[in-house]
Amino acid sequence: MPSSPTTDRVILAAVGPGAEGDEAIRHADRHARAQAGRLTIARVIEGDDDPGGVARALVEQVRRVTGRAEPDFDAEVFNGKLADTLVREADARAAVLVVAHVSAADPGSIDDVRRIARDARASVLVVRPQRGLRVLAATDLAASSAAVLAVAAAEARRRSVPLTALHCIEHRGIEGAPVRLPPELAEVIERARLELATATRAVAHDAELSVVVGAPASAIIRAIDGVGADLVVVSTRGASGLERLLFGSVADAVLRAAPCSVYVVRS
Repeated sequence: MPSSPTTDRVILAAVGPGAEGDEAIRHADRHARAQAGRLTIARVIEGDDDPGGVARALVEQVRRVTGRAEPDFDAEVFNGKLADTLVREADARAAVLVVAHVSAADPGSIDDVRRIARDARASVLVVRPQRGLRVLAATDLAASSAAVLAVAAAEARRRSVPLTALHCIEHRGIEGAPVRLPPELAEVIERARLELATATRAVAHDAELSVVVGAPASAIIRAIDGVGADLVVVSTRGASGLERLLFGSVADAVLRAAPCSVYVVRS
């Protein structure tokens, strides 16, 4: 079916037929209900699969997982490359969130979700199997921080789990191990902690705060394990040609290495 723009708040998920696809559908469904959005579930196939049979199986999967009945959702089958197709469809529908999952049976699927997060204009939620009971908001205290903290706080409330807000001060040569910091760096850390506390209180009053020193991507991965996070929220800026080239430093590294789900907030 050809794409057609819509005025709805579209939540678009690309899913496979197994348990990992079921979990991605659950997340997409919860976000659609929370945002009063339109739930659209896609399956992207390549080759000679029967589109009609795949479509019927997809509709049944969505019904089973969500309890919804048509026309309360859209289920569509596309033939093509996953990343290219999902980015095209998300942009055509002005989707507000794209949900995808990493397949344990297909190590290459991480490259698809990295491309989706890099190229789509929407925010992207990459679903991995549940592993913890906390949401981690990784913020650089720039203008995008408010959006990251708001999304993370909403996710923590929806999941009924605690929230940790993390800020990493980038400093060469310091990687996690306790060290005696120079006085000027200690002052920077204290200012950052105060700024993080102010920003976080705007959306959550009981969040834990953490300010660390080191390389941001490595610090975020360590923090995921340290706090037992099931979801980490990070940000990336627009989708212009230059910004697509620059995408990665932190968000892409976290997508590649995180053992948990990752929510990439498009600012």
